[in-house]
Amino acid sequence: MATSPAPAPENPNDPNVIKRKLKLRIPVVYLVGIVLWPVVWVLAGYFTLVPADPLLIVPFVLPLGFLVLNLSIARFQPWYPEKHSDELELIEFVERHGYYMIVAVSASIVAVSLLVTASKITVPLPFIDFIVASVVTSVGVVLPLVWIPGSDHEYLTLLRHVKTVPLMYAIGFYIAGFIAVFHVIKG
Repeated sequence: MATSPAPAPENPNDPNVIKRKLKLRIPVVYLVGIVLWPVVWVLAGYFTLVPADPLLIVPFVLPLGFLVLNLSIARFQPWYPEKHSDELELIEFVERHGYYMIVAVSASIVAVSLLVTASKITVPLPFIDFIVASVVTSVGVVLPLVWIPGSDHEYLTLLRHVKTVPLMYAIGFYIAGFIAVFHVIKG
């Protein structure tokens, strides 16, 4: 009885193998991000603020929209860098935008403090909640490098996508904070 030879093991460094793995893993990252965003809003009690200020639905929907867009691109039009240096540039882009969020939030805190002082309005508690959430998400989740992949750009690509999800969250919290201030100013 003749038996067929066992298939050769896959070469983990083969670009096609890497792309196939990433095509499966990256959409999962965005799916988890899409599912967790409403959970965060429910657990933080942010949905209870929407009836008083319906504009707060915008910073809830916006990150979801970007995460769905990223999911669609990752699933149907994926692009994976061929070189490690290309992926390093892309992850630096995400990191830089995390820093920009911190600068923007810091400037916003100063601006709102000046506005409060000049106009004698009280700082809305939702503003503080959303700004703190934005800072915690940016500083506590996007910026720390708990794990730095070596020369394997497959994992660097995955790390970039993992960091994109909380960056979208931070942007959503930031926008929500400004809508909360606008609501108080508008009166």
